[in-house]
Amino acid sequence: MTSQATSSFLTLFAIPKRFEGHFGLIQRNAIRSWARLVPAPDIILLGSDEGTAEMAAEIGARHIGHVAASPSGAPMLDDVFRRGQEQARTPLVCFINADIVLTPDWYAAVRVVEAWRREFLMVGRRWDLELTDPIDFGEAGWSSRLVEAASTQGRLATNMFIDYFVFPRGMLAAVPPFVIGRPGYDNWLLWSVRRRGIPLVDATGAAPVIHQNHDYSHIKGAGGEPSGRQAYLKGEDTRHNAELTGGWTRYFTTDHATHTVGAGRVHLALATPYLRARIETVRRHLVDVTRPLRRRLGIDMRLVERLRGRPTPPES
Repeated sequence: MTSQATSSFLTLFAIPKRFEGHFGLIQRNAIRSWARLVPAPDIILLGSDEGTAEMAAEIGARHIGHVAASPSGAPMLDDVFRRGQEQARTPLVCFINADIVLTPDWYAAVRVVEAWRREFLMVGRRWDLELTDPIDFGEAGWSSRLVEAASTQGRLATNMFIDYFVFPRGMLAAVPPFVIGRPGYDNWLLWSVRRRGIPLVDATGAAPVIHQNHDYSHIKGAGGEPSGRQAYLKGEDTRHNAELTGGWTRYFTTDHATHTVGAGRVHLALATPYLRARIETVRRHLVDVTRPLRRRLGIDMRLVERLRGRPTPPES
């Protein structure tokens, strides 16, 4: 199966972890699901971690070896986005985490949004599911059964988790040097798009995607820092991302979407969570713009903290 069919309308680009143990299994599940989409997308796998080149060869994808990394060895978002968009063969691209299984319904939603508007960012919440075996893609109805298993045995992740980003090539050409796989960069991307007045589309309802649960053993600390979950929550890379994000007002979620997609159409996002997010956005803005005055007047900051409703960075 090849990912370079002439009918491709979407380029998927991702940077997998090492293909070993459970991570190898779930990444093979995910990437093989991408290659089964019809028409076959263009697929680019980046990075030189063990097994990446072999996985690309298996599905007929392209492989780009070296990418810029943080002191801990984690890939840098600006380099991955630059290379992925430069090498894409289609007008539409998607950066995606390499443990996300894509479904035909997701692909159909992408087509709907693509036909709707020239500029947009499509995102969506994921379903978390424990998978310990290879997916049998030769079995009829594998996608429907997987989505059913996720809805009955798994759980829908919170609105802070964003694992894929669909957008026109070149729209996100210049992004800060965030560290991929640490909190903050995904929420900042949503904020930056809305700040530019670009529609943000939440495809959660129409486009199920499956995140295969895993541990934190792949996360390495920088220097003498601890690895694993501790590095994810409090390590140098996480602190770096927090500084680049620029503050709590820029932690946007899928609830900050302006539109949703469903029943073959794009709709205004008018459900309660989206309206609440808009009110919260105004409130955050007021807190920020009045900061100099409040400091001069010595207004009690504890009151401001209660108004903030500061979000906590998610765990992925």
